[in-house]
Amino acid sequence: MAESLQIVYHYERINFDKFEHFHKGVFKNTLTSEGRIRRAEFTLSLLIFSIFQGIIFEVALIGDYTHFFIILLFPLLYFLLMQGSKRCHDIGRTGWFQLIPFYIFWMLFADSQYGVNKYGLNPKGIGNPKY
Repeated sequence: MAESLQIVYHYERINFDKFEHFHKGVFKNTLTSEGRIRRAEFTLSLLIFSIFQGIIFEVALIGDYTHFFIILLFPLLYFLLMQGSKRCHDIGRTGWFQLIPFYIFWMLFADSQYGVNKYGLNPKGIGNPKY
């Protein structure tokens, strides 16, 4: 009986660990280019950028506030560039690679570089040293 309880507890612990990344690490340090992020976080960043850009663009068109659009677009572009830089780091490239046309598709679909690279630990935890 005690053995079956231990197995259930271990199973629940494994399931909790899968979501620990989202609880602690997603959208952490969004305004810096240091570190690495996974594909999921980069995709969410693109989605957030697209939604806010669409809202700002519609408001600017309705009220003829083009200066409003331009001013608010800069922080959004900065957010996207920093997230893109971290995604490039995860692949093992510098952040400047995101400026290559159509490289965004590689950023969306390429797998993380295994283990630790010069930009930090693997966000998936695969190949990281055990402390």
